Amino acid sequence: MRDHVRIKQILPITDGCTVLSLVEDDEGNCCFEDLTKEGWHYLFALVDGGEWDDDYVTIYEMDSIGCGEIDSSSFRIVPKCTCPKCGGEMTPRWYENASMPSYTCACGAMSMNELFKGGKSK
Repeated sequence: MRDHVRIKQILPITDGCTVLSLVEDDEGNCCFEDLTKEGWHYLFALVDGGEWDDDYVTIYEMDSIGCGEIDSSSFRIVPKCTCPKCGGEMTPRWYENASMPSYTCACGAMSMNELFKGGKSK
């Protein structure tokens, strides 16, 4: 049974950032991917901690038809980035054991270290 929670406030995700959700592929490998392209929407939610606990911030997940809930799974918040080669929006992915996300573009893959040298955040 789920604990009852009271959302005190909902705020948009900071401009220039996106939420990566934990997904598992057919082979059982886990990574964090941007599911906004699949129709999911994410917001910050300030949740009432009740009488005994502090309030806390978490992610509120909403599907394409407007049904939402507190996302209890793991997530990462990363900057959106543009490709230094073509100027297109790059796709972030954070592999489970990696220390930082990697970004890919239609014109070719690029690691985060290369991105810090020449790429730009949105």
